[in-house]
Amino acid sequence: MNASLKIKTAALVALLLCSASSAEAQRRHRFHRGHNATTIVTRPVVTIKANAKLTRQDRLAMALAWLNKNRYLTVKKYAKMTGLTKTMAQAELEAFAKGPKKAIKVVISGKKRRYTL
Repeated sequence: MNASLKIKTAALVALLLCSASSAEAQRRHRFHRGHNATTIVTRPVVTIKANAKLTRQDRLAMALAWLNKNRYLTVKKYAKMTGLTKTMAQAELEAFAKGPKKAIKVVISGKKRRYTL
């Protein structure tokens, strides 16, 4: 009886080792991930954020100064410069384009809206 107990124990240990090694092999292939690349994003040392105290005329002057140096202005860039939301920035740029002075012109190409002088 002692010999049969040893044989049963050895068979159980062998069975557990076989099942553990096959489970380990499956895990290795299933969760394999490729090489990861790290991207380093640098930001300028000095950033200027517009505060809520800027008037509409100040923001128009900022837009005109930008347009004097660059070819066009987008809603995203204007929102980032002034601190407004994109919806508010688009509404304000549309108001500048449709206002009595018409200081800015709208150029629409497809879904893109660009503002120029």
